[in-house]
Order: sequence, then C-alpha cells, then structure tokens
Amino acid sequence: MAEHATTKMWTKPDQLTAIDRQGSALRIQLTARDVIILDAITHRVKLLSLPQIARTWWKGSRAIMQARKRIRQLALAGYLERLQLFTNQEVMLLAPLATWHSGMAVPDFSTIVRLTRTRWELPIRSTACVVATSVSAVRTGGSYRIPRNSEATHDLHVAQVYLHKLRQAPRYAEKWSGEMELLTRDIAPCDKVPDALIRQAGRCTAVEVVGESYSVTKLMAFHEFCSRRSFTYELW
Repeated sequence: MAEHATTKMWTKPDQLTAIDRQGSALRIQLTARDVIILDAITHRVKLLSLPQIARTWWKGSRAIMQARKRIRQLALAGYLERLQLFTNQEVMLLAPLATWHSGMAVPDFSTIVRLTRTRWELPIRSTACVVATSVSAVRTGGSYRIPRNSEATHDLHVAQVYLHKLRQAPRYAEKWSGEMELLTRDIAPCDKVPDALIRQAGRCTAVEVVGESYSVTKLMAFHEFCSRRSFTYELW
C-alpha cells in the first residue's frame, strides 16, 4: 500500500521511430502481443520479470529465449528498459490469503503476517526484469517509474497476481488499475493507495500483496482505508 488513476487497450499494430542509447534510429512494428505487454507495464504493474513474460505470452521449450529476443528488440526501440534486480525467489500465489467485504468479520491479521513472513525467507537472486519508459507511457497513455530495489520482490509478486488474474479471468483483469495508475489519476482525495484496484459492475476491489515489512497495524490501516470507501479487498 503506497503513499501519495480508464485505461486504454490497443489492438492494432503500430510503427514508431525511437532512439536507442547509442543514438541509432530504430523502427519496430508492434504486434498485438507487444501492445498487451506495454499496456501491462504502463497501466497494471510497475515491472515484469523475463520468466513471467515468457510463461504468460510465449509457449513451448523455447519460450524464454523467444521472449528474451523480443524484449531486447522492444528495449532497443525504446519501449522497455531492462534491469537486473535483486529479489527473493518468486513464490507462486494461487489464491488470496483473505478476502473481505462489508458485513464480514475482520480477517485474522496476526495469522496472515505470520504466514507471509516465511515467503520472504527464500534466497535472494538477480532477476531479469523490464520496466516501462517514457516512450511506452506516451504510446499507451500510461505511466512509468523505475522501481526501488527494496520494493522489487513485492512488485514482482504484485505482477504475478495480475498475471494470474489475466490468465484466469481476462475481462476481470482488464478492470485492474495499478498503483502508479491510481497515483496519477486518483481514486479519492487521500494519501494512500492499494497495490491495485479492480472496478467492475459498480464495485471496487482493492488488491494488496502482504510484504515483508507488513505488520498487524499496517493491515488494520489498509482495512480501515477500504472500509471507509466501501471497497471489498483481497490480501495475497
């Protein structure tokens, strides 16, 4: 939950001239898959890892190689920036730890904090990631920010939750607005936003990945934030 916002989905290929770091003019034709990836990185999440991209948008034994090649082309064209970030090993998050809506009892935050502490004890490794650039942000009407290395593990898992929803319920995932989207557009006058907000059928669901530093006090503040705004929420 960060302190201090409709998204666009492009479907047609496009051409744009960009300049790489050596100053060479490049021209690249965006595919439908490219624009979906750019939409994700500028509207939904702060970063994506190369393995996440490969398993979501490529198939087969050569998926990681094919994804790496295309990401390199998109980076040379200025649409993406490639980074090596130190993160904990990715944990597969398959379902929320808790869900809440008005009228329900408050979740057992003590148990949630205790359970999630173990997920951040896995080894730290260098992870190949990509983030958006000003070129991709202009292209999609979204936003971008270089992530803090201290938040990289958390951001990696927020991306995983988004990709899980994209696979399971694509139309639901289209309603997902990421933290940067919320900060730049606003959900209400306030100084905090959740990791993501899903707006659908007149209902708002806040999504929060419980990070390493989260305490019962921080989760209670998140609960009160959602309760005041009549948001349902999911804790992952």
